[in-house]
Amino acid sequence: MKRIFTLLLTIITFGGFNSALGQCSPESNKLDNSNSLVYPNPDDTTVTMVEGQYTEFVISFRVPQNFTGQVDSVVNIPPGLGYDCNPQSCSFSSGDHCIMISGTPSVSGVFTTTAYIKASFFTLDSNLDANYDVEVQQANGINSLDDNHLSFSIYPNPVKANPSFAFITDKPREGTVSMFDITGTLVDQFNVQLQTGTNQFHYDISDYSPGHYFGTFKAADKTRHIKMIVVQ
Repeated sequence: MKRIFTLLLTIITFGGFNSALGQCSPESNKLDNSNSLVYPNPDDTTVTMVEGQYTEFVISFRVPQNFTGQVDSVVNIPPGLGYDCNPQSCSFSSGDHCIMISGTPSVSGVFTTTAYIKASFFTLDSNLDANYDVEVQQANGINSLDDNHLSFSIYPNPVKANPSFAFITDKPREGTVSMFDITGTLVDQFNVQLQTGTNQFHYDISDYSPGHYFGTFKAADKTRHIKMIVVQ
């Protein structure tokens, strides 16, 4: 069964838009635990995006020794998205490298997106490619985006490391985030100040045990909820 990667808002604020478009970082720790040269494994991964919402998806490569190649193209990317490489030259040699697909998808549908890395003339290795099924959902199909005035979401989910909390608000808001375990016991609580637009906060889950948790953001005029699944 394919894993589902739901990609939501990853911009810190509108003022921080350019920094969100920086270079990707290869997920070397995930590659260490993988038998594949590519992470996420294309054979069991479906990428899910939301129409009209900025998103990023990173493809990490562990390039074999004696391989030198160039990212030839990334084809059939959903409209509204583009790609960048680390290194910026998109020239891959032995080591860990990555491609980041980012932008705001403008059309819903299912796309088979393929990254082609063409081996250089002097390399005996074959080309290194990766293809993913990318589903762009309409925004009204995502429960966490239930109100244009305020939304609260988490990415990634399920989580193994520290996730990001993302908020969209039509005006500055101040509120409280409360996290509960499955028994309803309060495990964490903190205040958040939001600016108009999109806001992102990294959340530390180092003290969390694997399991299901529920989060609530309560402002003076509105309340929003999320579910967080922590896995080993």
